[in-house]
Formats: sequence, structure tokens, C-alpha cells
Amino acid sequence: MGKAHSNTVFIGPAFDAVAGKSSRENLQPSSGNRLREAAAERHAAVPVPERLVTDVEVTGARNAEASARADLERIVGEIHKTHGALEQVGGSVAREQLRDAIEAFDLAERHEREIEAEYDAWLLLLQQMKEADAAQATNLGQNACARYRRPIRGANPETL
Repeated sequence: MGKAHSNTVFIGPAFDAVAGKSSRENLQPSSGNRLREAAAERHAAVPVPERLVTDVEVTGARNAEASARADLERIVGEIHKTHGALEQVGGSVAREQLRDAIEAFDLAERHEREIEAEYDAWLLLLQQMKEADAAQATNLGQNACARYRRPIRGANPETL
């Protein structure tokens, strides 16, 4: 079995030497004693594990973490890849909508030109009919006048 890890804190003569106090000074309530008591209280506040963890278990947990991180990176990569594909699909949808809009615009322009051409044709027909009507009215008027015109006595027919 491997070496066990624990959270045991050893407070002893080394601590006294670092704190610069002798054993006799530690008996008196001083800052060193208070420091030692505070460290002991912090140590007591740390939860005691149910069992000690071996190096093999630590290594296994680290490997599991690395595997989870690799899976996470793979999933994030797939998300980015899918996001890019969606942008391309969105782009193709936008291009298709643009193409449809351009086609509808072209169709509307063609329809407009056809209506204008038909309007111009009807306008030309109306103008020609008015001209024909005017010409016919002139001819009828001249014929009617000639028929019903009576020579006036003493008048010169050329002046009439």
C-alpha cells in the first residue's frame, strides 16, 4: 500500500524556536501561546476524513479529472463546430431569401413594364379613335352641308 496523506499538523519545539519563545515563556499567556491555541483551534475545525487516501487513489482521481477535462474540451469543440454549421445554414437561408426577394422584384418590374406597355397601347388607340372620329365628323359635316346647302340668290357659290 502507498503512503497515506493526512491533515495532521505538528506543533512542538520547532514552533517555539520559530516563535522565539522558551518553554518557560510559553507557560505565561503570551502572543506565542495565543498563536498556538489559534492554530490548534483551526486544526480542530478541519473535518477528519473517514479514511486515509492512498497515492493510487489520488492518481486515479487526477486521471479521472484529466479525462473529464478532455471530454469537456471535446464537447466545447463540438458546440463551436455546430455553432459554425448553424451560422453557415443561417447564411444559406439568408442567401436563399435574398435570391427569392430579387426574383420577386424582377417579376414585379416585368409586370409593371407590361402594364405600362398595355396602357400606352390603349392611349394610342384612344388618340387614333379621337382623330378618326374628328376626321369622320369633318367629312360628315362637309357632306351634310353640301347636300343641304341652297344657293342663295345673287351669291357667288365660290364664296360660300
